[in-house]
Amino acid sequence: MLKLSTKSRYGVRFLLDLVRHPGVSSLREVSEREGISEKYLWSLVQPLKSAGMLLTARGASGGYALAKPADSITLREVIDVLDGGIRLADCTGSDPCQRQDQCVMASVWARIEAEMEQILEQHSIASIAREEAGSGGYCI
Repeated sequence: MLKLSTKSRYGVRFLLDLVRHPGVSSLREVSEREGISEKYLWSLVQPLKSAGMLLTARGASGGYALAKPADSITLREVIDVLDGGIRLADCTGSDPCQRQDQCVMASVWARIEAEMEQILEQHSIASIAREEAGSGGYCI
């Protein structure tokens, strides 16, 4: 079974929650709204902040907000930041296997990955939020 990691799924939910609740939100607020533990959300903060997707504000009224417009954050970018991208097989990464020279599947995996990345690039956090508003919800 091919499955998106919990880290990426929860990262998308975290960012979508910030779109739905403009301004600054605490981890506790996001945790309660999304049903994700604060500890898990905390593990997502640094990579998302380092990638320029998340702003942090300290103090009594501190919390988290999007660092850039939601339409400029793609699903591919979130997955790249939190999971290092999509890899269907080790041979498509930076460490090819010893059989790659005689393997016909390496190019197949690479093409599938490229197609998936292209589709993920076409969907932003804003476009998902708009689709959610029109459909009444989402399941990630």
